[in-house]
Amino acid sequence: MTRKEIEQEFTIVDGRITNLGQFENKPIYAPYFSEWASEGEVLSYHEEGGGSFVSLLEVCDADRKEFPELDATTSHILVTETEHGFVYCEELTEQEAKKARQQYASEESDEDADEDADEDADEDADAE
Repeated sequence: MTRKEIEQEFTIVDGRITNLGQFENKPIYAPYFSEWASEGEVLSYHEEGGGSFVSLLEVCDADRKEFPELDATTSHILVTETEHGFVYCEELTEQEAKKARQQYASEESDEDADEDADEDADEDADAE
């Protein structure tokens, strides 16, 4: 989705989308990065409910040309889509992107450990 398409589809005031819905009050670039989120580095994905995911996208020169409102220090966009379909975009520096990777890797390993513990408990109960 290009900037022109976004401007045609949404009402933009002061660089933010004012239409009700998944991009309400989000920056003009939110639909663009949301569209690319599945192509990025998926940090978290959960299918429960309606599903939710978190994706980390690297910002390139073409992105900056299309959306000059991106901060000069932004190296990545963290895109989060909730189970209800709402989209959030956060501009990150290189250091913040590194921390986000570590945070989500830690959360995923904690969830895996919890799942393993649950499976072990189920196996123990079946053995008795």
